[in-house]
Amino acid sequence: MRPHRFFLVTVGLLLLGACSRSPQVPLLKITPSSFYALPDWQQDHDIIDGFRAFCKSCPVLLKMPANRPVGLGTNAGDWHPACRKALELHPKSAQEVRDFFETYFTPYKASDNGNHEGLFTGYYESELHGSRVRSEKYAYPLYRKPSDLVMSEADKKWGRFSWGRLIPYYDRASIDEGALEGQGLELVWVDDPVEAFFLHIQGSGRVNLKEGGVMRVGYAGVNGHPFIPIGRKLAEGGYMDLKDVSMQSIRKWMKDNPKRARELMHQNPSYVFFREIPGDGPIGCMGIPVTPKRSMAVDKRIFPMGAPIWFDGYHPDNHFNHRHLMVAQDTGGAIRGAVRGDFFWGFGKEAMEQAGKMKSKGQYYIFLPKAASPAKHHTL
Repeated sequence: MRPHRFFLVTVGLLLLGACSRSPQVPLLKITPSSFYALPDWQQDHDIIDGFRAFCKSCPVLLKMPANRPVGLGTNAGDWHPACRKALELHPKSAQEVRDFFETYFTPYKASDNGNHEGLFTGYYESELHGSRVRSEKYAYPLYRKPSDLVMSEADKKWGRFSWGRLIPYYDRASIDEGALEGQGLELVWVDDPVEAFFLHIQGSGRVNLKEGGVMRVGYAGVNGHPFIPIGRKLAEGGYMDLKDVSMQSIRKWMKDNPKRARELMHQNPSYVFFREIPGDGPIGCMGIPVTPKRSMAVDKRIFPMGAPIWFDGYHPDNHFNHRHLMVAQDTGGAIRGAVRGDFFWGFGKEAMEQAGKMKSKGQYYIFLPKAASPAKHHTL
């Protein structure tokens, strides 16, 4: 869903693997369009929510030097006029918001090698139960990032983590067997190893503390090992058909088979480290809180973070089209490609259900400032 982050990472692709990846080298092409051409542009009656999500990005963009490249051939300075106006504006109607975007932006339709459709998955903020003190009930640690886990300069540029050494860092099995014990790295102890594992996939969550209150945790680093999709492993082992693999089915299987679940989790050597997040959250890769149903994780390597997006996709149950304004405010280890997105559903059981079911085809238009001269092609 996820991981930079803090990388909030996608559910569907990480559980199933890269079976949906295009065999071609992804080639992003953006074609100028118009707001009149956007599907149902006039029908997002709660578009003010999307506008407020965009406003969260503006302080970050305004702090950047005007000549700093931010993606697709645009510089931060191209975004400054729209951001200044957005922060001054207090819209009282959806039409005011549409007028704002029509004044400052041009929509561009994205395609990958001429294909406008891509894969859109979902992510959510997990909920766990834990304690600051280890006990028989709260026996599974969430670890802080070790001091010898560092980022290279190249990884900092792209939001990827490496381990800064010639040999790999401890894998999941080694860490679960106690490789980090005695270093004081335990951030919090939780009561369920399965939920802790899914937190590693999501990258962020809330821990309801036995002592009272809630600890919000977010991504701090990863051990550098490749992510091995456990859904694919279950299918290969004959435990379930690939078509039946979902977050819900995997969770149920692991709860029903706790011993095998531990062995299954260890087949994925990737391991995520966490930090405590004060205030609102979860925090996306821009360092700001993401907004339920309005924030989208995209491929950070090419798209400007903070850019508005008109999403034209499907509800997870495929009952209706999902067309409304979103904002590129996050990224993730599995979010790779020219037409690829991860839809943030929010927090709670309903958000978890929707995120777990979402593996939908869709397309989008990215809004770029009218003053910019964007790059029309980009090879990944």
